[in-house]
Amino acid sequence: MRRAFIPAAAAAFTLLAAAGAGAAPAAPSPAPKAAPSTPAPAGPSDPIVADVHCVLIGASMASSSDAQAQPMGNATTFFYLGRLQGRISDAQLEEKMFAELPKLKDVGQSEAHRCLDSVASRGNAFQTIGDHLEKRLSALPASQRPTGAPPAAAAPPAATPPKN
Repeated sequence: MRRAFIPAAAAAFTLLAAAGAGAAPAAPSPAPKAAPSTPAPAGPSDPIVADVHCVLIGASMASSSDAQAQPMGNATTFFYLGRLQGRISDAQLEEKMFAELPKLKDVGQSEAHRCLDSVASRGNAFQTIGDHLEKRLSALPASQRPTGAPPAAAAPPAATPPKN
């Protein structure tokens, strides 16, 4: 029988806490806009390591006692696991996670912000795509709309002549 994700996240969080990283990072509050000349915080130079950091950060949020952080933690974990799929094996992922856990205590909130901002950006893009698709589908004649597509946009009410 396959183990559930949440116990794995709890194990990652336990290891993260044992490594000295402390409690799960809180969901970042909106940061003030940086000056245009200030670059965004950079993650590790290895994109796989950067994604592994985000898996670990997401897993720690998902297993935290903060009910508001848990859904974003789950979304972040699965988003970055999806990014890693096909790039490294499960065994390599496990080794990278184990190697990177002790390093997370030194990355600070900027790493969590980097991870969460990326997930939020993709979520916003997906919402925009969904909005565009809904409009395009509703403009199609009923015979051309796929099953489950939104209904056609209602025609504006016809103007009624004023009563004299």
